[in-house]
This record gives sequence, structure tokens and C-alpha cells, in this order.
Amino acid sequence: EFHRRTRGVAVWIALTDVDHEKNGGSVYLVKGGPKTNCSGKSGHWSRRQTSLGALKDPACEEEVDSQKVVHSLRAGDAMIWHPWMPHKTQASSTERLSWYGRVLESDAVFCHNEYRAKACGRQALCNHGLQPGQKAHHVCFQQIHPLLPDEVAQRM
Repeated sequence: EFHRRTRGVAVWIALTDVDHEKNGGSVYLVKGGPKTNCSGKSGHWSRRQTSLGALKDPACEEEVDSQKVVHSLRAGDAMIWHPWMPHKTQASSTERLSWYGRVLESDAVFCHNEYRAKACGRQALCNHGLQPGQKAHHVCFQQIHPLLPDEVAQRM
């Protein structure tokens, strides 16, 4: 999770066709998203607080579900949203492939670990060890341009 003033976007690219009505597997986004201040995943929702990190709030799940918007996508379609936009994956009856990443400014400040950012289950694991307030200069948060040789060496 990054500081609230960090400029950036989250990007989700469908690598296979996604029919949200037939098979599911899309991504729910929330109308009025960041204004809800909700973050998390099923059973682990919280509300962001400025200096307190995230405070557990199960009411967020109902709020997210009641305001969700979902679309079908073709392979290659991209969804782009603000990093604080509440979102969740729609259940899928078939296998679907996607790519997810965040694009942030080069001096993004790491804020705190939330449940969803702790890389578990089917999410990619990258132990970065960053502490709140540190700049996210780590191979887990790769710089796109200019390409940094030490990051390339760490991930190859």
C-alpha cells in the first residue's frame, strides 16, 4: 500500500476473453470508489485512516458489492484505475488469465502492509522488507524507465 498522495494507476489486462455473464472472472470496480475509503478482500475489509493505517470494517464488503460495476473483456483489453479504487475479482467458472500491475511515480512512498498487499494465496510473493515512510526503491516495485541494471540483475 502506498501513501495517499502517490500518483499512479493499477492496470489489469485480460489475456483471455472474459464474459462476466457467462463464465465470470472479470474485475468489479466500485462507483465513487476511492471516496468509500474501503480496501481489502472478502472477509478482510478495512477503511483507510490517515495516520492509523487501516481499521477493520466488515461493512465495506456490503458497500463495495452494492456499488460494483462489472464488464466483459476481450483478450488484450485493459482496465486502469486509481490504486485506492476498491475492486475485487468476480468468481469464475473457467480458467482465465490476466496480468496485473501498478504503475507509480518513481519516488512513491511505501505506507503500510494491508492484508491484500501481503502476497498470499494466488498472488505473487515478493518480500520487500520496506518500512512505512521509505521510498519504494526495490525490485518488487520495478522501475520501467530508465531501466536500472541492478533491478534487471535481481530479477533475471
